[in-house]
Amino acid sequence: MSSRLQLKHGLVAERDRLSTSADSLLVSEPSTGSKSRSKGNLYVLVSSATAGGRARDAAAVAAQTIQREYYYDESAGIPILLEKCFRSANRKLRGRDGSGIALGSIGIAVGVIRGNELYVATVGAVDAYLVRAARLLVPEHTAAPGIPAAELRVDVWRGELSVGDSLLLVSRRLTEAVGTEELKNAVVTLHPQSAVEHLHHLFVASGGEGSDAVLVVEASDLAGRDDGHRPASPQAGDAFGELAGGTQAELAGTEPRSTPAAAVAGGRGMIAGLTGAIGNAVDRLIDLVPRRRAAPRGFTPQVSRREAQRRGAIAILAFLAVILVVGVGVAAFPRLQEHTPADVSNATADFNSAKDKTDQALGSTGLPAVAADRAISLLQGAYADLQSAVTAGATTGVADLRARIVAGLDLLYNAHSATARQLVSLGATAQPSALEQGPIQDPKALYFIDAKANTVSRVDPTAASPTVKVVVKAGDTGVGTRSPIAAPRLLAAGGLDLLIVDSNGDLWSWRPSNKAGLGTLRKVVVKGDQVWGPGGVTDIATYPSDSQSYGIYVVLPALKQILKYSQFGDGSALSPPTNWLTDASDDPGQYLGMTIDFNMYSIVASAGSCDTACVGDTVVAHLAGHTVSGYHTGTLPDDGDLRPGHNYQLITNSGDKSSGRLYLYDALHQRVVVFNKTGGTYVEQWQTVPGGTAMSDVRGIQVVQPTDTTSTAPTVLYWLTSRGLYASPLVNVSQTPGASPSVNPSTVPVGPTQTPRKTPRTTP
Repeated sequence: MSSRLQLKHGLVAERDRLSTSADSLLVSEPSTGSKSRSKGNLYVLVSSATAGGRARDAAAVAAQTIQREYYYDESAGIPILLEKCFRSANRKLRGRDGSGIALGSIGIAVGVIRGNELYVATVGAVDAYLVRAARLLVPEHTAAPGIPAAELRVDVWRGELSVGDSLLLVSRRLTEAVGTEELKNAVVTLHPQSAVEHLHHLFVASGGEGSDAVLVVEASDLAGRDDGHRPASPQAGDAFGELAGGTQAELAGTEPRSTPAAAVAGGRGMIAGLTGAIGNAVDRLIDLVPRRRAAPRGFTPQVSRREAQRRGAIAILAFLAVILVVGVGVAAFPRLQEHTPADVSNATADFNSAKDKTDQALGSTGLPAVAADRAISLLQGAYADLQSAVTAGATTGVADLRARIVAGLDLLYNAHSATARQLVSLGATAQPSALEQGPIQDPKALYFIDAKANTVSRVDPTAASPTVKVVVKAGDTGVGTRSPIAAPRLLAAGGLDLLIVDSNGDLWSWRPSNKAGLGTLRKVVVKGDQVWGPGGVTDIATYPSDSQSYGIYVVLPALKQILKYSQFGDGSALSPPTNWLTDASDDPGQYLGMTIDFNMYSIVASAGSCDTACVGDTVVAHLAGHTVSGYHTGTLPDDGDLRPGHNYQLITNSGDKSSGRLYLYDALHQRVVVFNKTGGTYVEQWQTVPGGTAMSDVRGIQVVQPTDTTSTAPTVLYWLTSRGLYASPLVNVSQTPGASPSVNPSTVPVGPTQTPRKTPRTTP
């Protein structure tokens, strides 16, 4: 008998993977015999410790680099070749393809099976196991740290793969969540594909997030009968022939009796012997005749025949599908691209009109060449003409002209680009919210809530290497009380304290005692008959009465009211509340966020939008509980062309009531829009530099200005996302080709300014 290995593999389909996973899987099983014999099958698993599109791209690049280098390079054996593949992937991620990827965050596990040979190599947070005889074996090799790495040393393990063995490549996060016993049981008892699906289900059921890659390869027996072993026909003189010609008595080991039947049988035996002798003589004569040697007969297992039939059927169906697609495309493409002579003429005229208007509005340096109002009108007309030209079929020169128009309009609209620097990175499972600036004795610090960990954390953004310090977590017991704090929900800075509303509706204060994140937690007694209750309070804000005391404003949509409390004594209790809103038509249930600086400014959702997801429409102002008549944020200048519409979700402020600014995060266009507090007039807007980290999924914003009025330091915008905390100095990074970053104020309607932060002395 001759035997060889049949390999079956299983992996989790891309559509079934977790959205937080950035892992990559790759299987290469060569179809050509030469490549299969020289290189074998390649199995690659790449695991990323972080989530996001950048990490997913880096993992895919690493997997593709290893595959390409392994099958392309013929200069060395498999162990040396695998080391070269790992180094090539490391070089890729240390270059432009790994921009923004943390050192050592990518783990790679590679298995190569050639015949009965098995090679395994790993780096980073991945595991490789050999399952043999229902035992989970770990290859004896040294796993290197993950990539990107300054120096990389790869240890390749070599062994044998036998019938019944299985190779398991898995991310360490899945191993830790599921356990090695479950890994072994699944691989031993299930088909490879069923095994990986079962393990992935266990990982999800255990609350696992992030890296979830797993790949199983099983070796089974693919045996065929050698063609040389054909059943021999009964011949006189050989054992089989004698046994076949014997009588029942001979088979039983007894002497035959002399009967007429026996005599007949003996005669038949003599005839058979004579016939056999004649046949042997003829065979020897034929053997002497010269003839060509017969080619050895091949052996095609039943499994291979079925696989060939299946592939042939798929190939035929694919060929027919290609013919169908090409036919439909040929039929539709000419009609999509056909333009009448009138269309071509209109496209040319519209394009030339857009170019002429752009040349009139902008000089060779990219700056406005005419008055600001006139330049805006010309560029808006050019933008509309260019859109018409594209509709009519114009393509040549469109991209360059559009870039000039957009850059000119952004300059005149005061739409700026700022850099973004990540201060701290958060885990893949973090759910941050409620970014708040620290109280009076810790004003440089920023605090936020992690709803997944049920914690309040502190970050000092001015530190050389900012870190996250947990200061309060659910279950902590305050001074003077036995009841612990529940999960934190809302934050506000008031006087000397950081105020926390937990999921039970209780109010707590945390007072910092030093700059290292230590402090004292205590429960605040809320006077009055109103019970906040779980989920009853949707927002809180504070306003200082003096340097240490404050008023606290609590939004209770169920009462259609904002309650105002005052701190008294040492801050351990609040006075009974008063109804702050005086207009019965006000509905605080439509408020998406608020900030106080003498006036109270609140984002109001558009009518009916909260049936699905609330869309922030405008800002209303209140003074001493009265709605300021006619106050609303102005229309954005780019609403009719570059960036139509908006969705305000977050709000903060800077400066005093007379010269301060409102900063609103627009989730629709991933930007921060700035308005004057007085009148709500538009000032400017900020986005991050194109190609950099976008302001997507922002959970909180804070604006910090230099306290020294003579300082030239810029205002800094801090913004919190699920990925981490970022800082953006509000200094314009020019995106205008050939233009300088500064603008002549005489040619621009409104320019960006910086306002020092002041402490108001009057209460609303």
